[in-house]
Amino acid sequence: MTDVEQWRLAEYLSVVQASVLIADGNPSRNIVKSDGQTGIVVDVKGCPGFDAAFSAVRQSIVSGSLEAILAFDTRPLEHKMLHFDGKPLLASSPDIREGERAVIYDDVLRVRYATNHDLGYGNSFPVVEGTEVVIKNEPNWFETTLEVNNLKDWLASRQHYPAFFFPNSPTAELFKKENPRYSPKLACAVAAWNEIKEKRPGSSVKKTVSDWATEHYSDYLKEGWKNSDEAANEISRVVNWDPKGGSPPTPGGSA
Repeated sequence: MTDVEQWRLAEYLSVVQASVLIADGNPSRNIVKSDGQTGIVVDVKGCPGFDAAFSAVRQSIVSGSLEAILAFDTRPLEHKMLHFDGKPLLASSPDIREGERAVIYDDVLRVRYATNHDLGYGNSFPVVEGTEVVIKNEPNWFETTLEVNNLKDWLASRQHYPAFFFPNSPTAELFKKENPRYSPKLACAVAAWNEIKEKRPGSSVKKTVSDWATEHYSDYLKEGWKNSDEAANEISRVVNWDPKGGSPPTPGGSA
């Protein structure tokens, strides 16, 4: 087993590690640097595809379409004494710098230890529940983690199958439009099955899939191919995992 393959033992990966692996890099060897002010990753050596991979993962986390366990660089909230005419006043102002915000301890989304914050680069300090602390607006992407199975589902929903996460996957061939056996209906059906986990409230599985296929089927057509009014219905019949189901009965009526 190579050192890259050993990363497959991990159930969770940091955003930086995952992005390097998506870009066919090696987290053990590729050196990643970040902007110390904002925490945004700005440089990586030996991994040309990292920028695009990291940007896509980051944006999906920020938008909420990819679940992550967020970690923030954290420090105690301090106050600066105000002065007037060279004399200190009783009033003071919180020391919150650009790119930071104050939050209540309970609101911090990741705490390593019950009595300490240790969210980034080993800076640790005692904290009492309910205490106000300061965190950076930008999560610490070296500490923020992703569950590997969730990440793979997210990648599959975007028809992207990096070799590390999908070794020798025949599924990846289904989405290659240059394949002489490419079938847009098959590709859309597989994508719908990966994307849709349950039927919409008040609807059936078949209708949920049909609506999704109606919206997305055109994405799977080769250039110059015409859309089909029947495609969504055919795809929904294939994907439907509850053929005996239907829409829930309306109050006082029949199904």
